[in-house]
Order: sequence, then C-alpha cells, then structure tokens
Amino acid sequence: KHRGIFKISHQGVHNIFVRYGLNHIKRLKKKPVKRYERGAPNELWHIDIKGPFWIKGVGKIYTIGIIDDYSRYIVSCELRLDQEMETIIAELKEALAKYGQPLELINDNGLQFVSLHKGSLNGFQQLLNELGIKQIRCRVHTPETNGKIERFWKTLESECLSWYYFTSLEEVQAKVKEFVANYNHHRLSKALGWRPPIERYFGKRVRNKGFKNFWGLEHLDSVYKKLKGGMRLNS
Repeated sequence: KHRGIFKISHQGVHNIFVRYGLNHIKRLKKKPVKRYERGAPNELWHIDIKGPFWIKGVGKIYTIGIIDDYSRYIVSCELRLDQEMETIIAELKEALAKYGQPLELINDNGLQFVSLHKGSLNGFQQLLNELGIKQIRCRVHTPETNGKIERFWKTLESECLSWYYFTSLEEVQAKVKEFVANYNHHRLSKALGWRPPIERYFGKRVRNKGFKNFWGLEHLDSVYKKLKGGMRLNS
C-alpha cells in the first residue's frame, strides 16, 4: 500500500493463506518484552559483534555493527577478520567521524567492551570516557536489551547473507554495503510506521513507487509498470 503496488486488507491476506492451506502456523508464546525508544537521532547507539562466519579460502570473519536507537539507521556495518578491541575502536571512530557522536552507547558484556585492563578502564571504555559518551551495559542473559541490532542481524542474514555464495572477503563486503544502503534508504520498517530509517535519522522524505529500490525484487518494476499501464502479460 505504501508503495502503491496493491491495497489488501488483513482479512484478504488471511483468505489467501486459507486458499493455499498455509493458515495452520502455530503462534509461539513469547515472554513479554519491555520496549523502549529514544526521542531523537544520536541519543543512543547500539553496538554489537556477530559471528564468526566462514568463507572458503578466507576463514573466519566477523560483522561489527552500530545502529541508531531512534531511527534504526545503520551508522556502521563492516566485516572484519577479527573481533579485537582495537578493531572495534577503529570502526567506532569511523562512525563518529561520519555521523557525530551519540549521548549514550549500549553494548553487551563482551570482553572488547567491558574487560578491565590492570584494574582500570580498557581502551574502548577510555575512548567513551574521553568523548563524554555514557556506556550502558546489557544485563546478563537479556539479549533483548540490545534488541534493535539483534533484529538487524536476523534481517541481514535472512535477506542478504543467506542468498549468496561468497568466495572472498571483498565480495561479501560489497554485497553487505549494498544491502545496508538499501536498508537505510528504502526498506520500510514496521516499527517506524512503514518508513525507511533515513526519514527518521535525517528527516529526508523518500518516495518509492512500485518495486523500485525494492531489495531483491527490482526486476519486477518493469512488470509492475506494464500492469499499471493496462498491458496484458503473456502467460
């Protein structure tokens, strides 16, 4: 509906599922999650490490990501051969140089983020302290505290990484960069009222119609335009 492709009610979707016998999925009982959201961009960033993944001929790789809490805008998403603290610090510095700095940064209890060095702050914590960025640590065994970036990892896996067979680090980096650009600028988020993250982060209005900039389905845009123009398609 947002893209002007087709209007259909919830009941209409249900009827289609019934028609094809797909309406027997059992709903899983989930524990209620206390949700939160900051009121403006750069009030809070989430940072996390995902991996390792393996690429034949390359070995282990890790994905390091940073997402803005208010807008779900991905300010950084890079693939690295290690997850050392120095690597994390370098990526954070790049994000700060590009987007400014947040008031707060939330992370899990990984050693890169919270380990003490000879009883004092480690390099990551020292950087935040010098910049005046408040560090928030997730409670142990509560990944939902860092849920926004955890949700992005699932989206990246299901809509990008699982689609392709990669043979080099450069290949997967290029594809992830392409996906993140589309995610930030064009992918509609239910949590944002069916708007892309860029509209909240920069206040920049995006108007996509049909399948234009629709990740993985761009090839249908020409078909969509023909149908909208009243042209019949050969079976």
